[in-house]
Amino acid sequence: MSMGKHFPLFPVLLILVGALLLLDRLDILAFGWWSLLWGVIAVGGAYKVAAGLRSPGRGGIVWGTIWFFVGLYFVLDEANLIRLPGGAEFPLLLVVVGCGFLLSFLRQWREWHLAVPAIAFLGIGGVMLLAEFGYLGRWMVLDAIRQWWPLALVLFGAALLMNRGTARRPS
Repeated sequence: MSMGKHFPLFPVLLILVGALLLLDRLDILAFGWWSLLWGVIAVGGAYKVAAGLRSPGRGGIVWGTIWFFVGLYFVLDEANLIRLPGGAEFPLLLVVVGCGFLLSFLRQWREWHLAVPAIAFLGIGGVMLLAEFGYLGRWMVLDAIRQWWPLALVLFGAALLMNRGTARRPS
């Protein structure tokens, strides 16, 4: 692809940040520096996800998903639009990472080994969220995770080996 076909993210971010700072200085829109920083991180993450979905070789879907949702969460938190219980942030982050792997898998079906970490992160994060909100026993869930998390490594390693073998075979 030629340089002219790429979206000019950096100049657009400069324009947005400058316009927001100007609105803040003119007392039209009040926000904090942290909100601006997390907003830029969210926009950058959305851009990485879009770029990864457009061309699978570029990657970045997992990290873009993390950046987008973490940035969005902190923007909403700074604006007092969202409040989660104290222990829910980490399980929610695991769910977000799982969503990133799931998006990568859905974009590239040949990379089916990505379904293993997607299921692992979504499952562990989801069960931890259920425990955090009182639907499951917290210690029961934590003991089960402590005992069984190495199984995810074994399954992911096996999937990588199996995917490597199928990738070498001509179709």
